[in-house]
Amino acid sequence: MKDSLVKLPWATSNSSLVLRIECLLVLFITMYAFYELGGNWLVFAVVLIGVDLSLLGYAVNNHVGGLLYNMGHSYILPRIILLVSLFGDFHGLLLFALAWNAHISLDRALGFGLKHESFHLTHLGPISKSHR
Repeated sequence: MKDSLVKLPWATSNSSLVLRIECLLVLFITMYAFYELGGNWLVFAVVLIGVDLSLLGYAVNNHVGGLLYNMGHSYILPRIILLVSLFGDFHGLLLFALAWNAHISLDRALGFGLKHESFHLTHLGPISKSHR
């Protein structure tokens, strides 16, 4: 008798690990680029922490929280800013975009992905062990 595969709504543990390692590498690359471009590490820390202000949406409800969190933790906006800053030669904006990318990469390397129905269910799998 063949074992049936159970399809889960998130990535398998192996692919999740690969994604997390990729994000760790992106974190190191963005930090190195920030360093090479002479970025201010205090500003880097403020951006790194400041992105999590998007969590305040959860004070309203899960829908608003997830929407704001995903807007702040998707690579789309910071990468658009990165492109604009590269083509427009906006050094400060480039450093901001690198720090924002670093935050997202750090979160994803730690297993905090984009949110689904609740804070604990992400595209990388559940955050809390109680959901496993």
